[in-house]
Amino acid sequence: MIEKLLEIAREKIKEEMARDAGFIDDSDDMPERFLDCLAKELVEKELVPNKDDIELYYEKEGEIEDLSEELLNMIKEEIMSKEYNSYGNDGRYCYYKDKRDLIAWCLTWLPEETMSLREEYENLRIFL
Repeated sequence: MIEKLLEIAREKIKEEMARDAGFIDDSDDMPERFLDCLAKELVEKELVPNKDDIELYYEKEGEIEDLSEELLNMIKEEIMSKEYNSYGNDGRYCYYKDKRDLIAWCLTWLPEETMSLREEYENLRIFL
């Protein structure tokens, strides 16, 4: 089951990366972190197919929490660390496709770092 959910997560992450300017913010202070919410949502749908079945939800609540955490760890290890780049600074953290996407993230969350990253990106383009 967890492998099936991991494949679904991979597709949802691709969609999110395409929609959200090529990055996913995974900072500690984000109220709803995309990867955390995705893992929980996928596990809930698998264990409680009828979202209106509150009794089943409460019965499975502990299992949902455990499997969500396991799936989140697998998403970070099997998808994010292998298929995307990451950047972290002072509790702010993101996954991104390329430097252009990292700059877009910095423009949103770390404007003071944007210039040095933009210069680094431009220098990299000169050498390619």
